[in-house]
Amino acid sequence: MSTLKDAILQRRMVESDSGNPCFSTGKEVSTFLVEASNGESWLLPWHHFLHGHRLTVDGSERLVLTFATLEVMLKGINLGILSDEIAHLRLEGVRPAPVQYQKSAGVEPFIERIEVLRAGDPGPVTKPLDRGSPH
Repeated sequence: MSTLKDAILQRRMVESDSGNPCFSTGKEVSTFLVEASNGESWLLPWHHFLHGHRLTVDGSERLVLTFATLEVMLKGINLGILSDEIAHLRLEGVRPAPVQYQKSAGVEPFIERIEVLRAGDPGPVTKPLDRGSPH
């Protein structure tokens, strides 16, 4: 991993209330910042949140958060821990982390992939950016 990527990840950990590079929390936040795996960012108002659904697919967890017009799909491990943060409007933002950091997450939530989809539509809202990633 490059030095710049390491520096960004370390800064995110310091800036995050949770100390986790994959998510940040606050007190009764009104807007949810999603940094998708394709490089795009989304600001979603929590008052448009309809429901969430957690499931296990092929050995990894998925947490799908449905808003009025969009769905945010998080793929990773220990995602159920985020449910309390969502229920109390404390989840401020989510971002994926490089998979090599998954082992160091321990029992904390780890997000390896995030996609934003149109609600009820299996395809992404926009085409993923080609970053040479094997995902």
